Amino acid sequence: GILLDTTCKSRFSFGAGNKQILQISVAHGPMNLIFIPGPRPEDVLRRYHELTGKMAMPPRWALGLQQCRYSYYPEHELLAVAQNFRDRNIPCDVLYLDIHYMDGYKGFTVDKSRFPDLAATTKKLLDAGLRVVPIQDPGIKAECGYLPFDDGKKDEVFVKYPDGEDWIAGVWPGDCVFPDFTSEKGRAWWSALSARWVEETGVSGLWNDMNEPAVWGQDVPDMLEFNLESRGGSHAEAHNVYGQLMASASRRGLMLAKPGERPFVLTRAGFAGIHRYAAVWSGDNVANEEHMFLGIRLVLSMAMSGVSFSGPDVGGFVGDAGKNLFMRWVSVASFFPIFRLHSMIDSRDNEPWSYGELAEAIAGNYIRLRYKLLPMLYSAMAVSSQSGLPVLQPFFWSRPSLEFEPVFQHLFFFCQNLLIIPSASDQHAVWAGLPEGNFYHLFTGQCFTGNQNLWIASPVDTLPVLVKAGSILLTQSVGTCTEDSGAGGIVLHIFYGEGKANLTFHTDDGISLHPEAGDIEQWEI
Repeated sequence: GILLDTTCKSRFSFGAGNKQILQISVAHGPMNLIFIPGPRPEDVLRRYHELTGKMAMPPRWALGLQQCRYSYYPEHELLAVAQNFRDRNIPCDVLYLDIHYMDGYKGFTVDKSRFPDLAATTKKLLDAGLRVVPIQDPGIKAECGYLPFDDGKKDEVFVKYPDGEDWIAGVWPGDCVFPDFTSEKGRAWWSALSARWVEETGVSGLWNDMNEPAVWGQDVPDMLEFNLESRGGSHAEAHNVYGQLMASASRRGLMLAKPGERPFVLTRAGFAGIHRYAAVWSGDNVANEEHMFLGIRLVLSMAMSGVSFSGPDVGGFVGDAGKNLFMRWVSVASFFPIFRLHSMIDSRDNEPWSYGELAEAIAGNYIRLRYKLLPMLYSAMAVSSQSGLPVLQPFFWSRPSLEFEPVFQHLFFFCQNLLIIPSASDQHAVWAGLPEGNFYHLFTGQCFTGNQNLWIASPVDTLPVLVKAGSILLTQSVGTCTEDSGAGGIVLHIFYGEGKANLTFHTDDGISLHPEAGDIEQWEI
């Protein structure tokens, strides 16, 4: 492994000009390269986590289905989506609020005409097992009388030009200023503001967006001055860590508001070590086949880069996926660590029932399968938080010396024992590669001999999911959400085969930052 230890703008060329050369360059500052020995990819990640810190264990509810749209408003629409999930017997844990819940798109505000009592709404949804996670953008509207702006000006926490003037740029609310998250003072200010707002509204997590930072119609000027932990520097050095430091400040805000609870932050931007603070989603995508497969590669790339907890917008943010693509996308994404359906304004909804009864039935089956496998996923997240071993492992890890076909880059292992074989929505069979050993089809029971390439049937209602012979799987009964008292009852499934099978099981109360010893159960087979 190679870690380029710099926050400055960097460039990697993997054989673009010369196929025999990997070129790494840095625009500013020192070029510190850290070489991390293996020999296995798992060893590289373990040592990488020794440098950057370990992943924070997420709350159990964050592993359930997350439903988002730009935007659910007014209040009755959000409540209707919640009721639909419960009426249709489709489990769900999280509903998101995009920018339309705000008053004039201003952070830390609520549009009272759309959400007259947001705290009462979040309490009602929480009682039904649904958490509310609202969007947070870093831009603070430059408007006198708007409390965050007035307080920020007084505390001098905003990014400035070299002449001392605040940098102002257009985002959703209009002209905005931006907190300097590279200063402890700026982060503490944001954390306190976030904590107060979380306490007032009763939301359960925070969704950090536009935090590269992104603004309308311009690049962020490199001349802007940042604190950079009191040593000073420019935007050229601060850009790559801006979103990460916003996520860390948001996380601290949640911890101030909910002491002792595991915080959940979802971020669009990050840097080496972001896994300590937040989950990462891959940003706005398009509802087409190419972006479904791109999302798979992105999640696997993140996993290989130390970020176990990630996922794309399932179903596509922009446009209409169509029935078959939506069903296929949900089936693949049900095995991603972050499982979030999302769509944008003026696009088709991406709720499980949005494409008719057949799509609802198939999507619902994979969502319920996800909840059935939660004991395995939760245990894998615990292992990842301790060792850095990702929940998803690329297919080539099991055959590191093989020059395999490019199509195999989308194959991956879920929780080590399940081989997921993604297929295009119009494919009725998929070309797949199998490692050594025997494999069973999870849904049909068909046995396959390993160490070969072959065609496997992939009708739109049946994603090829293979289980290693000799594996042990854990399942539970399915409820309405991860904390449903009706869920539970762990069942072990043993798949006959030769060789050793390893299984780690971990459970706790699912929410405490530091669970009591008596609340933790962990064992290995």
